[in-house]
Amino acid sequence: EVWLEPSAGLSLTPFGAWAGPGRARVLSGAFKTSPGHGGEPRAALVIDGGGGRWHDFSRRVHREALESCDVWGRLSVTPGAPANAYKCASPSVSSASGRLAVGLLNRFRRDPSLASPLANVFGVQVAGCTLAEGPNGNGLNVIVQNRTMRPDAFHPDLCEAPPGWARGRRGPTLPTYPHDVWHPDWRGHLELAGPSSRAVARLAPLPNRSVLFDACIWHRATNPAAAAVPLLEGVAVAPPFAVPLGRMLPRGPLLLHQW
Repeated sequence: EVWLEPSAGLSLTPFGAWAGPGRARVLSGAFKTSPGHGGEPRAALVIDGGGGRWHDFSRRVHREALESCDVWGRLSVTPGAPANAYKCASPSVSSASGRLAVGLLNRFRRDPSLASPLANVFGVQVAGCTLAEGPNGNGLNVIVQNRTMRPDAFHPDLCEAPPGWARGRRGPTLPTYPHDVWHPDWRGHLELAGPSSRAVARLAPLPNRSVLFDACIWHRATNPAAAAVPLLEGVAVAPPFAVPLGRMLPRGPLLLHQW
């Protein structure tokens, strides 16, 4: 469920002050970062077994996006290349002022179990967290990825503070996984790159797992295997899901096979 390159010198240790459900572990060591941002250790917090009300709400966000998202936008790390994933662009999700985006952020801020790890691991005060990946007030990224899509490439999310940010603000990335079930041999891992640009850590997208990591770390999501069936039941997806699906929707609920 977590693979570390033996020669990379990484450590995965329990976060002793964790007060939330499940368990939390700190993954730390040398990772690839953007030019001018190396020379300091970086970290990730791996939370298994849920994360409180905010994590439960994130599952609701994922399902609601599948059922009602009216626009799916292409994502590609390489400009002009075929999509390696699709993102829900409905304002309720993708805008920082959207209903679902605000609902998740408020629950995240109020979770007392997050205060200690964010402060100690990332130097971040949870009450001051905002949704601001870019200068336009972006909200949540609800992303779907299929086995047949172009593989993702290593990339950072945020190293430089956007204009208008106060000095010292950081940009952690927080993927959550809404899966009912996931076998590690289905691939779909989150990979973190080492200084040599090769994967040094792989984290399976297990049910009830969240990974909070320094957004300057270069990372990618690998494609799932042909056998992957992450949801136990079909979903009544909205018609625009035909775009990431690449074909007409079937009648009735869609079983997300190879996603």
